Amino acid sequence: MKKLIITTVVFISIFGLVIFFWVKDKNDLVNKQTLLPRFSTADLPTGKVGEFYQTELTGLLASTKAELKIVDLKIPVWLNLGDCEQEFNIDLIPKPNTFIRCNLSGYPEKSEVFESSFELSAKDYTNRVIEKFKISINE
Repeated sequence: MKKLIITTVVFISIFGLVIFFWVKDKNDLVNKQTLLPRFSTADLPTGKVGEFYQTELTGLLASTKAELKIVDLKIPVWLNLGDCEQEFNIDLIPKPNTFIRCNLSGYPEKSEVFESSFELSAKDYTNRVIEKFKISINE
């Protein structure tokens, strides 16, 4: 009898925790204040002077059909940010999500290391993130 009571209490506790985190997760998806977009690009590749430079800058938000936007805050004059595409509810993470991919391209004019800054935000959401990336250009 004592084992049955202990087993029942443990089961109810575990079940209660599962329900708690499920409800919390649902509320986070509804409450736009707690959602934070993030860049999923780790580093930008090295380029060469005079050769076409091209890479992708990617970001995501754990929310369905959020309109994401990447803005260049500080980039070299030769670099262009464009051709942004969005995907909704892709399976990169277990929650519903929005994914954005933008093309960075241009022809580097001189050899140096550039520090670039980009902002990732979502329409109707208050949170945004600014991230700095280094771009190394060699001879």
